[in-house]
Amino acid sequence: MSARYLRFPMLVGFLLAVVFAMGCGGGKVSLSGKVTVKGKPLASGSIMVQSPDGTTSVGVITNGAYTVENVGPGLCKIAITDGTSAVAPPTPGRTANSRDAVDPKKKAPLAPVVPASSIPAEYSDLATTTLSHDVGTSRTKDIDIP
Repeated sequence: MSARYLRFPMLVGFLLAVVFAMGCGGGKVSLSGKVTVKGKPLASGSIMVQSPDGTTSVGVITNGAYTVENVGPGLCKIAITDGTSAVAPPTPGRTANSRDAVDPKKKAPLAPVVPASSIPAEYSDLATTTLSHDVGTSRTKDIDIP
C-alpha cells in the first residue's frame, strides 16, 4: 500500500476528531425555571449562575420565569436580583436634572434613595448565596425566596 492511501484515512480521522471536539461545546446547557418570592412570581429581575469552573451566565426573569444559557455542568451557585430601580425617586429640593441637589435646611448634598429590594442580600450575591443546583442531574430549577 502506498503512502498516498494511508494519508486519506489519517486526514479523515483528524477531521472527525476536530468536528467532535467542536461539537461538544464543553457540555454547556440551558437552565430554566421559576422564581417566586414568598410564594408569588418575581415580576422582573435577573439570575446569575456560576458554574464550578468559575464562569458566570446571566438570564432575565420575567413574570417569574427564566432561562440561562451556557451553564456548565456540576454544582452551580445561583444569585437573584429583582427589577428594583437604582434610580432615586423624586426628593424635595431635587429636580430630574439636578445631580448636585442640596438639602436647603442642612446645606448638604441629598443622599440618593434606593428602593428596598424584595430579595434578601444573602441571595443576591454569588459570594454569599446559599442557592445552588446540580446542573448535571437536572436542567430545571424552581426557586422560592422566603
